[in-house]
Amino acid sequence: MDKVIAWSKVWSLITRHWFKIGLVLMGIYMLLNKDLSFQIRLQSPDPVPAAPAEMEQPRSARRETLTENAAAQTAGITDRLDLLRAVRGSRELKLLRALEAAPDGAAQAFIRRFAHVAEAEQEKYGIPASIILANGLLHGTAGRASGVSQANNFFALPCTDDWQGNTWDGDGACLRQYENAWMCFRDHSLYLTTGANHHLTRLSRTDYQAWAEGLEAADYGDTPDLAEQLVAIIERYQLAQFDR
Repeated sequence: MDKVIAWSKVWSLITRHWFKIGLVLMGIYMLLNKDLSFQIRLQSPDPVPAAPAEMEQPRSARRETLTENAAAQTAGITDRLDLLRAVRGSRELKLLRALEAAPDGAAQAFIRRFAHVAEAEQEKYGIPASIILANGLLHGTAGRASGVSQANNFFALPCTDDWQGNTWDGDGACLRQYENAWMCFRDHSLYLTTGANHHLTRLSRTDYQAWAEGLEAADYGDTPDLAEQLVAIIERYQLAQFDR
């Protein structure tokens, strides 16, 4: 009898507070479920996503990089030039062949020695420094031609009717003779900017292509394909960097 009365009281309590009891039970259920899920995650963590694979460089791009590096290394081994391939269709390349046959480092030594002189001549007379250097490299074989050693004539400047200085007869031609290299460079500037060549002064002081063609049109040194040879030398040794 007592059990029946107790159960009646419990049931009466449940019926009066069923909503609150339901909320409590639901909270307990959710708490237990969350704890269970957390334990499962601790036992079986999610796999760490793999890092994306680095994109493989295209084979063609790798080959180009290797080619560039190889070319740079080859250029550092020697400064001997292969200008004959750069000048196509030339009829007479005796001077260019002589320059190519010069010892390693001769051309670079010539450039280091006379770059500032060429820049000063450009400043005063408007001749591109690149043209001055290239013309000396070509006609003076980077300072190794006999005209240089015997007459300080770096540009194979010829004897003319108005020349009153010393002369040197060699290499089958009469060349002007100078006391030193500086006097030769200065006379070379005057030779290109006065008299029959005065029209060259109308050319841009940085347009070495136009000056090369102008020297060829003026028949400088009777050198065939002079413009193409001068441009090849300028581009081979990056002489345009001295033009201002």
